[in-house]
Amino acid sequence: MLVATRPVSAVSGRIHVLGICSYQGESTVSTRFTFFEGVPVNVSGFAVSILLLIALAGCASGPLEKPVSAVEQADASDSQDEDSDAQQAIASAVPDTDVFVFKINPDTPEIVQSFDANVTRRPGYDNQPSFLPGSNDFIFSSILDGRQSDVYVYRERSRSLKQLTRTEVSEYSPTPLADGGFSSVVVEADGTQRLWHYALSGSPQKPIRGDVTGVGYHAWLPGDQLALFIVDEPLMHLDVASVVDTTVYTLAVNPGRSLHRRPGTDSLSFVQHMEGEPSRLMSWDGARLEVLARMPEGVEDIAWLPDGRALTVADQTLLVWSADSPNWQAVIDLGEYLPGEVTRLAVNDAATRLAIVSNMAPQE
Repeated sequence: MLVATRPVSAVSGRIHVLGICSYQGESTVSTRFTFFEGVPVNVSGFAVSILLLIALAGCASGPLEKPVSAVEQADASDSQDEDSDAQQAIASAVPDTDVFVFKINPDTPEIVQSFDANVTRRPGYDNQPSFLPGSNDFIFSSILDGRQSDVYVYRERSRSLKQLTRTEVSEYSPTPLADGGFSSVVVEADGTQRLWHYALSGSPQKPIRGDVTGVGYHAWLPGDQLALFIVDEPLMHLDVASVVDTTVYTLAVNPGRSLHRRPGTDSLSFVQHMEGEPSRLMSWDGARLEVLARMPEGVEDIAWLPDGRALTVADQTLLVWSADSPNWQAVIDLGEYLPGEVTRLAVNDAATRLAIVSNMAPQE
């Protein structure tokens, strides 16, 4: 059940709640840590200590420091080396994933026309693709050395990959901006997670709402607002923050990581996890929360087509949802191309390309 409370002024420093779900989340234990992909990982010993330090660091607000280059970092202290170990603990825990691109035509029943390529055919973590405006090219996050995540760009015409960021911090969830740059969640040297603005060249510019920490994922909303997935215990929460003042409030607790602005609207979509019930695909128009559909079991990643339909993948089958039907409809089996569980989807502006991230380990 969704409940509403009267907003509290952001000047007081308190968070005010627009809507929360009245259910209890799954309790956590010290040997489980929800890392950046939102997947609980069983760890022990030294790794547990490192991850707990990261979690504690993420709860504290420290001075804002610009991500520095490898040259500027050469004289780092021993304490900074320990912080680097903390970043490495996260990087080493992520799965081996690749980005698969399909050519699509939403006007056809099967939507997918052909398989284009596994564009990141290499060991390591390649994930979180986001198409550049009006283009078949996309930016994505990648971990190749087991140490940290950097942002890369894929250029379809040349079939090439180029590394954009070369900092000593980890960049995740790169999202193109209207100014030609991109926003990215940064795991800073001490483990703090903030949102940063980058030039498309990969140069860090400045933090975006640097007072808000624990950021895991984000989406841009109209009116200079951001939707922020906040990594917290015992439950993650979805906050809405202004980028022109200090306003921040919580919209939901225990959300999924797939945050999107619905095409042709000012509404935010997100997946709401429910205890003992199927997750829901939700829509929020700035005033009202609406349940759009129940999600397939174990699925939390979607992408929107320009015509307002949503796509997801369950058991390597592409599914489509539309407002005309309450249920997801199977479209085409992609098991021939996708080796494992799907963890991301993205559609370009022209709806001619679909990028799907798949774990390289076979799905059980």
